[in-house]
Amino acid sequence: MELKKKLYILNIIYMINLEYLLQFFGLLFIIGCIGICLKRENCLLALISIELMYLGIIFSFIVFAKLQNLTYPYIWSLMILIIAACESAIGLGILVTLYKKSKSVSFYYYRTLHG
Repeated sequence: MELKKKLYILNIIYMINLEYLLQFFGLLFIIGCIGICLKRENCLLALISIELMYLGIIFSFIVFAKLQNLTYPYIWSLMILIIAACESAIGLGILVTLYKKSKSVSFYYYRTLHG
């Protein structure tokens, strides 16, 4: 009976930590949303804010997978991470081209890149 109580207490501590993690990753997502809303003119800060949002989503998937003992959220998290890396590479390539052409990373000068 004593071992059962200890395992129950450890399980409660484990669940509390995962709830704090979910709150933290939700906060990461909200910080990313706020970053996009407040710094609309800067391309680099918008890309960083989008990456923060991706990380909040990915880690929330992982925490939910841990809570429910599932494996497929890990696969979805890996897919989202791959898509985020591709998006960052393309976005940074466009950003470098924009900086070479206009010496600024503002969305205002993005119109000068038409081909």
